[in-house]
Amino acid sequence: MLNRRREQLGPIAIDLGASRVKMVQLALRDGHPALHAWAELCPPAELDLGARDAWLRTAIAETLRQRGFRGRRVATALGPGEFELKNIRLPSMPLNEIQQAAVFEAEDRFGLTPEQAEFRTLVAGQVRQGNDTREEVIVLAARHDQIMRRLELFDAIGLDAIAIDVAPMATGRCFVRFLRRAEDAASVNVFLDVGWRGTSLTVTRGAEVCFAKLFDVGGETMARAVAARLDMPLAEAHSLRVRVLQASAGRRTDPRPAGIQSELIESVSDAIRPALDQLAREVHLCLRYFSVTFRGQRPDCLTFVGGEAREPTLIPVVADGLDIPCTVGDPLRGLDGTSALINRCGRSMQPAWAVAVGLALRNLVSAPSPTPPAGTNSEPRVHAEAAP
Repeated sequence: MLNRRREQLGPIAIDLGASRVKMVQLALRDGHPALHAWAELCPPAELDLGARDAWLRTAIAETLRQRGFRGRRVATALGPGEFELKNIRLPSMPLNEIQQAAVFEAEDRFGLTPEQAEFRTLVAGQVRQGNDTREEVIVLAARHDQIMRRLELFDAIGLDAIAIDVAPMATGRCFVRFLRRAEDAASVNVFLDVGWRGTSLTVTRGAEVCFAKLFDVGGETMARAVAARLDMPLAEAHSLRVRVLQASAGRRTDPRPAGIQSELIESVSDAIRPALDQLAREVHLCLRYFSVTFRGQRPDCLTFVGGEAREPTLIPVVADGLDIPCTVGDPLRGLDGTSALINRCGRSMQPAWAVAVGLALRNLVSAPSPTPPAGTNSEPRVHAEAAP
């Protein structure tokens, strides 16, 4: 009972990925985060949207009963393909006016109106443009039907959705918890979350997100390339790539996994190389834009997370030409009680838990939220976070 009184329980984090669903609940025990409960679900790939939601309602409800989750509060995130993101520049003005102007500008760029979508803004910082000082603003947009579908799913299970985040912000929150020194307040870090549907890039300065970008290249892109090259169904190509990822885990200095024929590995690598080259170009362009926009701010590290982070040729291709240390991130680092999860999922899949852990850290770490535009009357429980 004494331990229970010293325990602060966070929300149930549910990361509804394209191919897997990850559930995490953390507890703050004597000031230290620990894994309280976790689960991973694999919806059948052949389900259509309605059947998938029905499957999720049943599977999540059963998991909540069987795996030791406590409470009804849930935090979730929209991933690539489920929200849009734009970076815009505005003249310097009061914060409430920046919010209004950013949404007005974004409506035209997104082709959406406030009746169709929720908008959130994040002022990333002041930048120089010629002789003028302007505000760099990140604008997020999510369609109402996308948000309502997510809320209806949780309402049907009896869960209270305290927030709908976006994946890049949750990823940032997962890692900035390690910034404890005074000099860390100015440190710049880049996180590349490579998932099935696509990739998100997040740049943090201290604990604040100052840049984000979405790319269409993801695991599905690579699996389709393998399927076309080897003339096999998409499901088989995906399974082959998973085997390559699992076999290569822990072999960072040698991207040739053991246990798979070298000719097959080379065919897979050749097939996905154009997609990786495209992703590398996008990342390089973003980092160049960041260095020009926020002059003098150089990233300290580029961290790869997501279900595709262990792709053996990913880091060598993206890191080529970058003068930045690159590493595969471990979202479970610093958490107590993770041995069962690691043993079950394996080292190759640890980076895939970044969004879920970032969501689970809500209310256990300090984090401001992005601001809705002034004058709006949006649902208070639905918001994306502006900073980790």
